[in-house]
Amino acid sequence: MQELAATTVILADDHVIVREGIAALCASNGMRVLGQVADGSAAVEMIKAMNPDFAILDLHMPGMTGVEAIRRLARLAARYG
Repeated sequence: MQELAATTVILADDHVIVREGIAALCASNGMRVLGQVADGSAAVEMIKAMNPDFAILDLHMPGMTGVEAIRRLARLAARYG
């Protein structure tokens, strides 16, 4: 019987304690956290490089917000499919 692969996730939040809490929740539900970052630009790069099943992004981070990160990822997806 073939084993199912764990759902993968990337976390982006400028508060370490929030990221760690969400990571613990994800892990306790069988998900695999591929990485954690503190800002939107790092999130975009990590998402492009690691191609997770989904990402959880804080909307209000310094530098590039989660909203802008989502916009950039959407533009990249539209451009490169």
